[in-house]
Amino acid sequence: MAIKTNIELKSEEFTPNVETSTLVSIGNIALSDWQTNHDKKSPEENEEIPNIQEIFNRNRLLARAMDEPGIAREDGGFRLDFRTWDEEVDFMEGDGLNFASCTLLVPEKAVPTYKHMGLLMDGDDSKIIHVAKTDSRSSGGDISSKDGLGDFWAGTSDLDTLDQLASAIRSTENQSSIEMNEVNAHFEISSLKGLFTLDAKSINNRLELLAVHRHLVERGVILPMYVYKIETGEMTEWKPTQEEVREILRTCTKSKLVKVLFAKYLDIELE
Repeated sequence: MAIKTNIELKSEEFTPNVETSTLVSIGNIALSDWQTNHDKKSPEENEEIPNIQEIFNRNRLLARAMDEPGIAREDGGFRLDFRTWDEEVDFMEGDGLNFASCTLLVPEKAVPTYKHMGLLMDGDDSKIIHVAKTDSRSSGGDISSKDGLGDFWAGTSDLDTLDQLASAIRSTENQSSIEMNEVNAHFEISSLKGLFTLDAKSINNRLELLAVHRHLVERGVILPMYVYKIETGEMTEWKPTQEEVREILRTCTKSKLVKVLFAKYLDIELE
């Protein structure tokens, strides 16, 4: 599950500089490195550590596509806007995110994602509603009807489970002919396991991921970051150093204004 805790960060890896008072406490825990903090949770939170690679290998890793942070006006200036990310997490922490579209990722298969970044979910900790080998053009989400489906609609599919979908994807030998699949599911906060971005030529993707990661840390949600390489179907955990973050800021292709906003948000001085 997404972990909420007070944190004391002491690591050479890049870690967001946030006030610990902004995090939600679940016990008296002092952590030296967020990558190892899961072993030190309080007894009532002693659940198994989310293992993205293990979820990936058993064909249960779902990618929920999200937009990059926006830019909003504030007090005569500008700031990064994470509203859509907050809304997703708010739903999951509340009654759940209903009929959410996502894509099943399969190891060593070139499964494309709808957007270049987003959330990583565990299908076994979610309620799967609809499974399709291609984009089913789903719509709706009002669950007021007696059958619980409301106005939800999706194209017909001969698949019912994630295992069936994974098998269909694996049977496609030509990587370039693999289409983006669509899975609709109900997600709660226990479904949420990580963040991802694509391993693209543009390093802007990684800068955006860092900002989202920091924002979620500020609201108490600690998640690992992963880079997904579509061409080879590989998912790699990303734990950048401070120097790597500085280099990303220095060489990214965003406008000067946007670059300054990211640098300020990540507490990194621009050269």
